[in-house]
Amino acid sequence: MPLMRRTPLKTAPMRRSQARVRERGFAVLPMLMVAVVLAGAVAAFVAFSDTSGLRNQAYSDAGAQVAVQASFLRARITLCGSDYPDGVNGTAYRPALPAAATTVAVGTLICPGTGQNLWLGTDGVTLPPAPKFMTGAWQFVNDGTSARLTITGDSRALGVAQQRLGADAALSGTTLTYLVSN
Repeated sequence: MPLMRRTPLKTAPMRRSQARVRERGFAVLPMLMVAVVLAGAVAAFVAFSDTSGLRNQAYSDAGAQVAVQASFLRARITLCGSDYPDGVNGTAYRPALPAAATTVAVGTLICPGTGQNLWLGTDGVTLPPAPKFMTGAWQFVNDGTSARLTITGDSRALGVAQQRLGADAALSGTTLTYLVSN
């Protein structure tokens, strides 16, 4: 038998659907999963992270606000006495200063020289709101010991205020006392 030469078979060209076509672009689902995992990790970090630095800053800010208010209230009360030194509050205790033989709210103080409330006068000065972390409003007493302001609240914020106010301030538990006049 003679040798036959083999000829390659002719094949029809492959259609595109038959050939393996490589997809182009990116998969959205894996990207969404990565974003969800990252968001969860960030949320867990924030939830479990130590925020003591932020808390300390908040107490420091509140303490500074207490100190500023105490200085302001003291100045307002002593201004009443210095502007109207002949005022008589009806007690034997520092007669030019508002009368308060027992503890009263600072918002109710009447200047004995004018007969007007210190905070509702014609000069437009109003009583500031109680600072953050305080559980009570400012109180005033003018007795045989001294004229002084007190406020009750968080001891950490009041400790900051005491340091800022100096020797005229005393902290006892959660109450800060600030000397207005001896």
